[in-house]
Amino acid sequence: MKQIYAFENKVDFDKYQDRIQRFSGRLNEYQKILEKQYALTELPKGILWTTEELATTVFSKIPIPAYTNENLIYMTPDLESWRRLFLTQLEGKELPNIKSFYENFSENQLFIILAHELTHHSDLFLDDFEDGLENGIWFEEGMCFYLPRKLLLSEKLNFRRLKLAGKP
Repeated sequence: MKQIYAFENKVDFDKYQDRIQRFSGRLNEYQKILEKQYALTELPKGILWTTEELATTVFSKIPIPAYTNENLIYMTPDLESWRRLFLTQLEGKELPNIKSFYENFSENQLFIILAHELTHHSDLFLDDFEDGLENGIWFEEGMCFYLPRKLLLSEKLNFRRLKLAGKP
């Protein structure tokens, strides 16, 4: 996959370059697992790395700065943007455990979002990108949520997520 950089200035590129390189190496390892065990046969042409603003206003109107289509994965590597996005989802509700989780959203958890986007390219799912994702979208989203966490997060982190969700 090509690594495509779409930043308005070199400062933004420099700010995220190290994280992007770490993610690229880790994604190659995850890609091998998907190819071997989960029917990943065609890769997207590349990952377009960009800022939250460009991802959500220039390249798409999707309000989340990570998404995929047939050819590209769009991704912002900015942890602070993700933390802000997740915190706004609380809509002022008093949920201290969840708020703390979002405030401490880690680079590893951000990587899981990138892995989620690559998982969409697996041939495990019946719908194609051009089908409008009508029939199997919830199954696909569930599997794209589950597989990266199952394969890449430690048992301790997975347990913490369940505990925050109120499950024993």
